[in-house]
Amino acid sequence: MRGSAKHRRDRPSGRVVVVDDDGRVLLFVVLDAHDVKPRTWVTPGGGIKRGESPAEAAARELGEETGLVVDPGDLGPPVAVARGDWVFRGAPIYSEDWFFAWKTHAFEPDRSRWTPLERELHRGWRWWTPDELDATTEPVLPAGLAGLARRIAAEERFAEPVVLPWLAV
Repeated sequence: MRGSAKHRRDRPSGRVVVVDDDGRVLLFVVLDAHDVKPRTWVTPGGGIKRGESPAEAAARELGEETGLVVDPGDLGPPVAVARGDWVFRGAPIYSEDWFFAWKTHAFEPDRSRWTPLERELHRGWRWWTPDELDATTEPVLPAGLAGLARRIAAEERFAEPVVLPWLAV
């Protein structure tokens, strides 16, 4: 629920669910020394800049965060969306995250294009199997990512984006 916080900022984003040949998902671990939230695992991606489409933002962020260069048109339509409220360094934010699928060989992300904020917040990465995602007690955004990854690995077609919960409840 969006609520009615008058100072909340809307932050739409484009994100990519990167799945390797073994069906594993690439996730980054985020930990903010200025926050009490636990470390959280997230897909590559970030905020949509003025004039960008969600696919353009997803492709740009994928290149910046992993070094993997993908044409936005090759991402296809979004496979999922998640919406939720969160707080970043005291500022309330409402996110609408659009997820695109990308299948590739496993690789080591290239950090050379990380922004200063990404260097501060991203503490590492790893490839997760869907079973590991199902079993973890660590926060993973969005909730339901394991099932989505299984569908992407199986090369299922998506008639429309799956609506995923922001957090597991």
